[in-house]
Amino acid sequence: MQHRKLGKIDFEVSALGFGAMRLPGMKNPLDPRVDEKEAINIIRKAIDSGVNYFDTA
Repeated sequence: MQHRKLGKIDFEVSALGFGAMRLPGMKNPLDPRVDEKEAINIIRKAIDSGVNYFDTA
């Protein structure tokens, strides 16, 4: 994963960010809950791949 300097501070963020807006849902499309087990697996994979920028807005 490539990282880039963030502004003038001594911190680098991943070139790709992780958008948490669309975490996986339950199998039933009418169920608004997030599939926590699958979401944790996806987030862990992102971290293991070098992502350190997460957009949770």
